Amino acid sequence: MEGDIAVLPSPICKDINYLNIFYKNRPSVDNFAHDLKRFMIAFLNQISSNVLQNTLSISKQNQTILECLWCDEFYKISYSLLDVNTYVHGEVDKINANTIQGKVDFVIKNGRTWVIEFLVNGREIHSRGVSEADEHVNRFSGKYKDFNQYEYLVVDFRVGKPAKNDYSTSPNHWIVYYEKSITQGLFELNIVHSQGAHTHIELVK
Repeated sequence: MEGDIAVLPSPICKDINYLNIFYKNRPSVDNFAHDLKRFMIAFLNQISSNVLQNTLSISKQNQTILECLWCDEFYKISYSLLDVNTYVHGEVDKINANTIQGKVDFVIKNGRTWVIEFLVNGREIHSRGVSEADEHVNRFSGKYKDFNQYEYLVVDFRVGKPAKNDYSTSPNHWIVYYEKSITQGLFELNIVHSQGAHTHIELVK
């Protein structure tokens, strides 16, 4: 138990206690403390080109995104962007008195409460005809409904630019897609916000 959040151990967040101690004396940088979406862009801006290439599987035939590496980077970078009173929790099913069925990937407590879900290839369709992305977003009006009072964001990582009919109408769903640079031959990152607005991410060299 950390404060008023119940956290269960998981392989993804096994090093969280170490990270809390390691970053205890980190400098106070709170430019993003009141805006979840600005914070998420700032997080993506801190990803290096080398790290980005490493988040893809080695196979060239059917490259997949390694969500576990994104989780590791998220823990490390979050603490450098937010102030000393920030806590990042993984695999959370309870905030205060609010309990959900299942677990969300991350909850950030920094004077506000943010809920973040990572998703890989949200374009995949379930047997019942609903995309993985829509299913994740719909959880916040279903089994995660007790968390929808908090600011939340579903971050959907994909390889390749999505088609226009994949664009989300939800302001709480971002598609973050990998696209090969024509000049350098390396992958770059872009965001598709709701209604198709795009943001190019400047990676750390």
